[in-house]
Amino acid sequence: MMIGTSYMPERKDMNDMSLVAMKICDDGIVAFADSKASRKDNNDTLFEDIDRGKIKKVFKNEHFIVVTSGNNEIIGDKGIQRIEDIMVEIMKSSTTIDEFLNEFQLKSKDDNREFNFMFGYKEDGDCFIQRGRVQDKSIHKLKKETNKTLLFFQGEKRYCDMLSQMNFHKYNTVQKAKKGIKQLMNYMIHLFNHYNEYNSVGLPINVEIFQ
Repeated sequence: MMIGTSYMPERKDMNDMSLVAMKICDDGIVAFADSKASRKDNNDTLFEDIDRGKIKKVFKNEHFIVVTSGNNEIIGDKGIQRIEDIMVEIMKSSTTIDEFLNEFQLKSKDDNREFNFMFGYKEDGDCFIQRGRVQDKSIHKLKKETNKTLLFFQGEKRYCDMLSQMNFHKYNTVQKAKKGIKQLMNYMIHLFNHYNEYNSVGLPINVEIFQ
């Protein structure tokens, strides 16, 4: 339930909202996530969920790091819950991404919308990034990625289109990536704030390092 307001719009699919990204570096993985909460009203008009405030979209434990984009609430056995609350709970007990996805699928079994994740982890000293999706009681995992020259990202199309034209090979350490890519994402948000009626991606950009 939405806190601090008497208005409860229908839960719409928000799959193209937010911006999250990950970069494999020589010394670890860096994850980035915006913190804006958006909603759609019954006319599919986007607006910022002011009552929700800034939300967490990047999480980590000792085993892996994960970001989420798109739908930020789930309809589960406890009613409508914030996805960040669910993810914090799951991260306490998950040691693998399979455990995470299986547990999330159980908690979201009454919600047939799509939920997208990106994971960063290590195996035998090597870093990997892997995308996962939960939708309509099904779990899908994409191939493992190891390319250190690329930035892996998902979320709002305008941002993804712009990022896909850029080169990120110079960000070869976690500190270089943390500073440089965060600055870039900050600039993009200010740019889209100026030229677009509504921007579903918002500051601050939260950054976590996994080593």
